[in-house]
Amino acid sequence: MMFQTTLVWFRNDLRVFDHTALQEAVRLGLPVVGLYVFEPGENVHSEGGRRRRVFVHQCLSELQSRLAEKSVPLFVTIGLAEQDVPAFAREIDAAYVVCAGADEPEAVNQENMIAARLIGDGCRFKTVNDHVLLSKFMLVDSESRPYTDFQMYREAWLTASVGMVWQAADDWQTLARLQTGLSENLKIAPEIPSLAQLGVADQSVIFAGGEQAADKLLAEFLLRMDDYHPAQGLSVKCNESQLWPYLRFGVLSVRYVVDLMKNKRDSGAGLRLDALIRREFYHQLIYHYPNVLRESFNPKYRNIAWENNPAYFGAWQQGQTGYPLLDASMRYLNQTGYLPDELRSYAAAFLTQILLCDWRLGEAYFAGQLLDFDLAVNNGSWQDAAGVGTKAFRPEQMMHPVFAAQKLDPAGQIIRRYIPELAHMPKDFIHMPWLAKGSINTNNYPDPIVDYAGQREKALALYEAG
Repeated sequence: MMFQTTLVWFRNDLRVFDHTALQEAVRLGLPVVGLYVFEPGENVHSEGGRRRRVFVHQCLSELQSRLAEKSVPLFVTIGLAEQDVPAFAREIDAAYVVCAGADEPEAVNQENMIAARLIGDGCRFKTVNDHVLLSKFMLVDSESRPYTDFQMYREAWLTASVGMVWQAADDWQTLARLQTGLSENLKIAPEIPSLAQLGVADQSVIFAGGEQAADKLLAEFLLRMDDYHPAQGLSVKCNESQLWPYLRFGVLSVRYVVDLMKNKRDSGAGLRLDALIRREFYHQLIYHYPNVLRESFNPKYRNIAWENNPAYFGAWQQGQTGYPLLDASMRYLNQTGYLPDELRSYAAAFLTQILLCDWRLGEAYFAGQLLDFDLAVNNGSWQDAAGVGTKAFRPEQMMHPVFAAQKLDPAGQIIRRYIPELAHMPKDFIHMPWLAKGSINTNNYPDPIVDYAGQREKALALYEAG
């Protein structure tokens, strides 16, 4: 005999701890079944797509085991969610389907399609807020419009979150009682599809997926947070905590991380909290202004005549521009699928303001490399770094590739790690090796492909013309 259930559709919330959709399912009072759908839309032929598949696969392997310990079966399919979710809901006689809501236009459209099909089957569809602390509808200005200025959004976010007290509401006792009513044929889920079935041949990834790995990195991050001081440049150790992939796929609870940041009073915590707030800013922005996916947020800069020199773009991709920190950053990204936020901004500003290439070229390249690729954050960050988004271009703030590099990596730690041919360079020349070329062997490291002064004048003219 089949008993009614609640289906939890796992998306970018691959954890058990503080899981909003799972706990909402518990409150609905029916046995719980989990489902995850591997969709073909993810391009596994790009390095980023491959990395994401491997990482998610690792997360799901651990998640399936952890849920099984709580008698919740997690079924994993390969297909289209708009087809598989309603079909599976019918198969298990689900009275409800619960999932974390999305912000990105395509994902929101997918939710609407699924909701319509479920309603037709007599099944209720519920979305919950999980991937951000404050949902996209929560913060509006005095005229009830979504914020488009980050500083104003930040102030509103901090004010709204003052009285919020986080406490995990995991009701495992009730869940255990509910699961005794689960039908026998649903109690054990099949093994998840193999990576080979998912079209992934190379299974290497430098990040371990799953809550156990995420908790370990978070603990190390909290211990090292004080290592980060803007005046001293980037701390390689602090940034290698690499929490973004775990937040991107919901392996860490953003509520838990925000609570830790708010209760740890030091400069590192404040800066990291700002990064989390900015993430939420970009998510609400892409929902309310989906046109940013195809054009600049700032209409003034929608018709910039970018030069898009293919040789410059290729050198930027490969880390062969002759500007050491930029080249180290791109090699760092290409080798690991990760890059600290500050270096992402540096690479984006370099491509747009120095090499005069369209921000969309760089946005797409990052999407094809990053393990933690997040459409909203990648889009917003690229637009703001280029000066065409919510943060408008200002000539006096235009990046100088050497001066900015000296602030970010004063001792050249990152350069020495990712450009071994320059590892022997003295500190005084590490950011400008061309000045020492006559006396120090630079191992065929290229000269700068462009002259900053000349590119600055061209950039100013391009932005002025719009």
